[in-house]
Amino acid sequence: MIDSKLSALDRAVDDGAMRERFAASLNSGRPPVTGVRHSVLKHTPGKRCVIEYWIEAPGVAEERLIGKVYRDQRGVKVFEVLRRLHAATRANGHDRPPFLMAEPLAYYADLGMVVQTAVPGVELAKFPASADWPSAMRAVADNLAALHELPVAAEPRSLAELTHKLCRPRPGELVAARPELGDAVKNIVQAVALADAAGPGMSLVHGDFGLGQVLYHDERAAFVDLDGLCRSHAALDVANFLVSLRLKLGPLSPEPERIFFDRYLERRPDESLAMLNAFEALAYLRRGAAAFRKATEHDDLVRASRLLAIGNWIARAALDGSARQGGRP
Repeated sequence: MIDSKLSALDRAVDDGAMRERFAASLNSGRPPVTGVRHSVLKHTPGKRCVIEYWIEAPGVAEERLIGKVYRDQRGVKVFEVLRRLHAATRANGHDRPPFLMAEPLAYYADLGMVVQTAVPGVELAKFPASADWPSAMRAVADNLAALHELPVAAEPRSLAELTHKLCRPRPGELVAARPELGDAVKNIVQAVALADAAGPGMSLVHGDFGLGQVLYHDERAAFVDLDGLCRSHAALDVANFLVSLRLKLGPLSPEPERIFFDRYLERRPDESLAMLNAFEALAYLRRGAAAFRKATEHDDLVRASRLLAIGNWIARAALDGSARQGGRP
């Protein structure tokens, strides 16, 4: 594979080279690695590549690992945060469920690669509507509550910063390209600013949480793609997940939403989830912007406009509610 900004990618997909690498660095508690085969799971050109490795060793079943190649040594910071997070999960009290995640194993500086164990399970984004969603929702709520309470140092981020990072195109760029969306985008941005004005969020959050970041197995949920971990509002993750669930299940989503929401608050009764509607509006803005970015047909544009219309309706409710309370979030 050739990627000018991921110059080590050709070595990362060389099974012989990776066999030697793993044999030299991953043998603590493992039999010697005798074979490796790989599959590229996701490649975002110029940014990162996610690779699945199957590791062969004598006398044991194949082991599955995940390698993430980052540009410009960005993986260093990710690896250190993941190490702190994983250490905190092991030190967590026994009176509550532990946070479930992959174990970070190594960082290869010359490849810009973070190597982790693979989390077993089925991605919730691939769950059929007929699956056991109630059990899955309780498991997700348990793991999210555990994450939000972990005492792990992480970079704080305002909602303005998160909006700038997550929305592509950014709100101003979206309005410039589609002036007819100006009012909807403006209302959503105002609702987000109102939530930001309430003060910084202090929870440890995933930052990019949805069905695709949850693997479900044996009535337990584990989270992946923790690159965006930061300190922010717990409502950010809750809203992102609710919107993701809504878009997956459509009219079937209210009951799973209720189960997830009630279980989360049962686990964290002191969490108010203030201005949750503003965070939901932001989730719709992000998805609407992404839909416009990827639109190739008229139906795509209609879907993107619909997402922003829903976000606008929710944002208006947030703004109207604040106005009735004298401007207080």
